[in-house]
Amino acid sequence: MNPSNELTYYRAEIDGKLIGFHNKTKFLVQLSKGRSSYKTKHQFTGNVYKALAKYEGMGLIDGTKKRLVMVGSNRPVLKKDKK
Repeated sequence: MNPSNELTYYRAEIDGKLIGFHNKTKFLVQLSKGRSSYKTKHQFTGNVYKALAKYEGMGLIDGTKKRLVMVGSNRPVLKKDKK
C-alpha cells in the first residue's frame, strides 16, 4: 500500500521516447484552433496511459492541433499532432 505522501516512480515509452514520471506527475491533453494558444481540455495525475488513450481518442478537424504535455519536465511536450 502506498501512502499519499510517498512517490512511486515509473517508466514508459511513447513514440520511441523513454520517459520517467511518478504517481503525482500531471499530464495535460491540450487543444488549439488555428493560431490561438493551447487550452487544457483534460488533466491526469500519475497515469500517462489514461492521458495517452484520451489523446489518441480525440479527433481533429481542419485547423486544430493537439498535444500531450508532462508538467515539470525539461521537454514537456510528449506528443503533438495537427490537421
